[in-house]
Amino acid sequence: MKKTVVALLVLGILFIMLTGCAEEKKPGTGTPPSATLPPGQRPPAQPEPEKEEFILGSEFSVKKAGIYSNAETGVKVSPIDISDSRCKPGVQCVWQGEQGIRLRVSDSDRNAEVSLGEITRKKDNFLTYYSVELVSIDASAGSAVVKVTKREQAGKLWFFFEPKQCGTNAWEKEGTEESVGAEEDEIKAWLQGKGIQVLSLAKKKVYDVVCAACTCPRGDRIVVLVDQKGSAKMEALGWELLNKDGTAFCAEDVKICPDGTTVAREAPFCEFPECAKRDFYVKKVDVPGFVPEPVFVTTVIDSNRAVIVETKEAGSEGGATIENRTATKAQLDELRALVDTTSFFSLGPKDMKICIIDAPTVDLTVVSGGKANSLYGIGAWCDPNKLQGIDKVISKIGELAGREKVPQ
Repeated sequence: MKKTVVALLVLGILFIMLTGCAEEKKPGTGTPPSATLPPGQRPPAQPEPEKEEFILGSEFSVKKAGIYSNAETGVKVSPIDISDSRCKPGVQCVWQGEQGIRLRVSDSDRNAEVSLGEITRKKDNFLTYYSVELVSIDASAGSAVVKVTKREQAGKLWFFFEPKQCGTNAWEKEGTEESVGAEEDEIKAWLQGKGIQVLSLAKKKVYDVVCAACTCPRGDRIVVLVDQKGSAKMEALGWELLNKDGTAFCAEDVKICPDGTTVAREAPFCEFPECAKRDFYVKKVDVPGFVPEPVFVTTVIDSNRAVIVETKEAGSEGGATIENRTATKAQLDELRALVDTTSFFSLGPKDMKICIIDAPTVDLTVVSGGKANSLYGIGAWCDPNKLQGIDKVISKIGELAGREKVPQ
């Protein structure tokens, strides 16, 4: 009996021991190390990122993940990455590489990233008013020396504002009791009262009204050009930099008007202006053929009876010779009637096939009675019968300009 009891006790002890081993926690799981620390003792604190103040225009050291701020402007600089792409000894590289730093820069409401290198780009601008320069860098130590400066307040900047409804805009609430005219004039007067001179102003509808509440935008955008010295005041008044940097660079394409003239896109909305509306307009260009000293003569006649003749030598660095003449009303009416008797406005590119190379020619543009057309290479066409009286128009223009020669 005693042997049986002893055996049972032994088996029980073994069972308890085996169960305890099975419940033993694996490394990295279970109670965190801090729970096993003696009472009152805390786990070691994680290192805080380096935080320091810097002075504009003075060099200062930075380390990765550090935060460096300027109390005067609220500008903060924080290195995101410090890299080293230099070619290692014994390795053949396409280029030598460089040490570089990537920074996150910000102020109270804007942020950006700037990448600098000791060779490719040692200095760059950010947030409109500031620049940062890489003075030196030691990627192995994870540190660099930089300098932040405030850029010279010069030049002009575009600012925009999207007005609210119900007359709740500042120039409407703060304006004088007596209206100064159109809203554009009221805005200029209001900003002038704030010490800001408006150099240019434009407005455009950008979307439909989204709601009827007085806090909703009207749907238009007002853009003003001011001296950069007034930019801080503009931002304080709630205006924003156009395109985030105050610039309005437009594509360099042009629009060809019916009279052959061109118009370019205009800032700040980069739209083409309307072509000039002309009741009557003529432009004739005498193009020289293959001659030793080519001379181009351009004659322009408009509805106010002005006749302008410009003479310029090809390749000449000097200015053109301008001659101003005046046609009588009878002469202008005669020229207009002469154009209307021809097929000038019905001809197109297929009628202007050139068969005579290097011959003197005429390019002619006419706008009359809402119709416009331009013909080129007159005098070298394969089918001269296409002229159908246009040669008489050219002769009449030459007569008014004091030049009567007509291409054959």
